[in-house]
Amino acid sequence: MLNHPVFQESYDSTRVTALDRPEHANLAQSQAETVISLLLGRPIMLNNTYAFDSRAVLEILDVAMETRAEVIGRTSGDDKGRLLAAGPFQLRWFNADDFIDACVKQLRLVGPGPRFMMSAWKPIDLDTPRRLELADLLERRAASPPAWLAELGLDRHYATVLRFNDYIAADPDRGGKTRDARFPLKTLLETFARLDKETLAEVAGSVRCPVDLAESLRARLLTTEEELWGARGWVHVRTRKERDEGAGAEEVFGWELLVELIDTFYNAVLADSAEANSEYLSSVPRSDDRPELKHANALALGVIRYRQRMEGGRTAREARQREGLTAAMSGLFAKASDLPDLEPAPLRTLFTTYWEMLADAGLSRTWLDSAAKLHDVLKFAGDGPRLAEEWHEHVRILHTNLPHLVAGDRLAVALDHHGTTYTAVNQTEPLTEAQIDESITTGEYLDGIAGPGE
Repeated sequence: MLNHPVFQESYDSTRVTALDRPEHANLAQSQAETVISLLLGRPIMLNNTYAFDSRAVLEILDVAMETRAEVIGRTSGDDKGRLLAAGPFQLRWFNADDFIDACVKQLRLVGPGPRFMMSAWKPIDLDTPRRLELADLLERRAASPPAWLAELGLDRHYATVLRFNDYIAADPDRGGKTRDARFPLKTLLETFARLDKETLAEVAGSVRCPVDLAESLRARLLTTEEELWGARGWVHVRTRKERDEGAGAEEVFGWELLVELIDTFYNAVLADSAEANSEYLSSVPRSDDRPELKHANALALGVIRYRQRMEGGRTAREARQREGLTAAMSGLFAKASDLPDLEPAPLRTLFTTYWEMLADAGLSRTWLDSAAKLHDVLKFAGDGPRLAEEWHEHVRILHTNLPHLVAGDRLAVALDHHGTTYTAVNQTEPLTEAQIDESITTGEYLDGIAGPGE
């Protein structure tokens, strides 16, 4: 694998909980985006909170670890060794000795005072005795958990956490502690709040966000107390309060847009602290025709890039000329598929195919060599002809060897998620207005998170 891990915003544990339906679009989005990143040769970087309490991540890891074991079980020799050595998932934990220690500490944060709010484990969020019992079970790595875990639908989560811990512990290069982020959340919010009118318009224009939307988001942020800006929980609480107290639909939606903006900032901070070189910032799946959620996500990306330019001492004009901090890739996620040769496949099939590709000596070598060349070009994001050449060669290799999974001159994968077909696409060209309108989410890669030159 390349030493270029990517952190994905769609893993955010607030986007979907244990109480949501299995068909939830955000689960499909995170699954399809994971496969796309892995096919690009980029390891997936997780932090301990998402690996433990993001339902999206736990469902992905459940399938990934299970299919990995199945493919390892039917291979031998060098092929098996290659699979055992591969580290497509990496983990960083905060204020703990290891992954399990981090999980245990979060479970035991039950108040008074700080309380860790559970998402994937929602059925026991307010059940202190069972939270503490689960902490004890994990601390002992208990192989036979009590029946109540299965009764609450949490037994697979428990097994997945233990299985993933074994995978991380098998190789010291797969896990480690987080670091301090270069740009804390409050710094990013202060940067956004203090942009003058002209600079705000330029930042919004750079990501095709309507200026009036950018101005309204900043105005809404400025109605809140600055001392809250060091965390994000307050904006979720405020949005729920507006909704529960019967505020008008437009007012609630305005707060939902601020949630999208702040959540994107927050995930960029997590990516930085987890030492990811790159983050795929994507909006939440929309349920109607309004594009504003995607614009709010894009605006956050523009502000982060602006802050990166400030850190480097460059003006916006110099940064545009240099174009060095961002990779030239965009992505979208849509229902159905306009690619006739692409067969929808469940996540299990996609991961089985992925592990089998890693086990194949010739194919894995060709694919990884191509991914390395593509990454070398993406690091500098400006060599148009070479970027196009390496991109098309990488997609050609994947399409030739995985024709039923990868199609077209874009990197595209179709996912069968509980009977609904979704398509995730990555491309090196900017998204067109038609693509933005037809998709339910859009995203872009933010590179250079680890700092210039890293």
